[in-house]
Amino acid sequence: MADSHTRKELHFSIGTGPTGALSPDTAYSINSDHDLRLVKAALLYADSATLYSMTTSWQMSLLQVKNLTLQEKIAFVKLMMPTISSDDEEYGSLRQLLRRYDQIMRRPQPNREERQVIKNTEAVVHLTIPRIEAELERLRPAEIMRAVESGFLRVHDFVSSYSDDKARLAAEMIRQGAPDEQARGSRAWTDAMAEQYYQIISNTLSDNSTYPLFDEEAGGLIGAALREGALKVSDAGLVRGKHSGLAADILERLPQFEYATVSDILDIRKELEQPLRRFRRAVLGFSEKIKNAPWDEDFVTEADGIFYRDIDPVITEIEEQVRTNSYLATLLRRIGIPSATALTAVLAGLSDVPGRIAQALNNPAVGSAAIPAAAVGTVPAVLTAINAAVEHRTKMGEIKRHDLFFYYKSKQQLQSKVRPSR
Repeated sequence: MADSHTRKELHFSIGTGPTGALSPDTAYSINSDHDLRLVKAALLYADSATLYSMTTSWQMSLLQVKNLTLQEKIAFVKLMMPTISSDDEEYGSLRQLLRRYDQIMRRPQPNREERQVIKNTEAVVHLTIPRIEAELERLRPAEIMRAVESGFLRVHDFVSSYSDDKARLAAEMIRQGAPDEQARGSRAWTDAMAEQYYQIISNTLSDNSTYPLFDEEAGGLIGAALREGALKVSDAGLVRGKHSGLAADILERLPQFEYATVSDILDIRKELEQPLRRFRRAVLGFSEKIKNAPWDEDFVTEADGIFYRDIDPVITEIEEQVRTNSYLATLLRRIGIPSATALTAVLAGLSDVPGRIAQALNNPAVGSAAIPAAAVGTVPAVLTAINAAVEHRTKMGEIKRHDLFFYYKSKQQLQSKVRPSR
């Protein structure tokens, strides 16, 4: 990641819609795949990012079940009974046991039989919690957690400020993905979160230290607020939004990007840190041509125009240049010089060889005495090798200095690293 002490970081604020990942048709359907798409684009382009997603915030809060106290776990199991006990008989027995436990716990001096009930209840809870944790593991946003662990990403916590009751909060989190409306329960608690969410993502538009990056739903909220006059965005905020929006749009078009893991993206990013800076300059220039904001419907059309007019043809040209350059490298090998570096080694200490070869060619009377023994009989090959090596190095330098080399190289890396079957 970039050193914030040497230069200002390019920070993205990623806002994804509060309801886009919830589906009433699939049991435990909360997933962060939608968030991950924008996180990967930001990881490949920016220096750091903050994810404002109620979906991922919910998922990460579920992990706190493991840290609940015994009493919190018991309270949690009570709240989760409709979800974890699908069998009526099992549900009835568990409910009866917990009811008996509550009655006993209110007594100052439980007798021997009651103490056994307490032990039995605690044993049942200890057996039940792992079952729930196994379900939670399926909901764990593993890839986003890797981005967090890398130090690149921070996930805003929408959940902890909602309630201090960890057991009730954890149960409500799980019920958001329950398979039926009865088990899912009320979602009134999301209203306060949604208000907080809107306030935060709208604030990113006026924050000069970050670049807003919204998905379709979050962008729709912002666009509606702007049209209604409930929100204003500065010219600087618009510039930042177009820059980050276009960057993400372009990167998501990379082949196999959908299947790349966070580890794949981190590897590419580490290797291409220097070319990335030039690529950012190119994207900024392209974004200045766009009239619409990312939260406008016509933004996608303009982004398409940028990609197909200014980027895709250039990448094709770079690929052709690389193929030509590969031919030059092959030519060097065919005449016995495995690489331009090897040619340099062969001519080490003989810096005047080209001049002396030319002198010998132009003045036959000089004869072979003017030419080092290593070069005798190989004048055409050496001249060819020198020309090929110079052209090879020149072309490679031009390719690597191109503003879109980062995009070209990212494309090559993804195609070699990532398989669609992942």
